[in-house]
Amino acid sequence: MPVPSPEHLAAMKVLAIKNDPSRTFQDLADIRFLLAHGGADRRVVRSYFERHGLLERYLDVERTL
Repeated sequence: MPVPSPEHLAAMKVLAIKNDPSRTFQDLADIRFLLAHGGADRRVVRSYFERHGLLERYLDVERTL
């Protein structure tokens, strides 16, 4: 059964934040969990934030790790 990678899940969360900023708090918490416990590649996740103009949000998450 196909399962999304942690990086793919983070990408979906980044898009959700971009499209509906009211989701930011919860989705950043989910991304933080993926980075801390899910084995997600931080460089790849950071590139999603950069691509969507949300690098500062990624840096906020990284400061809490």
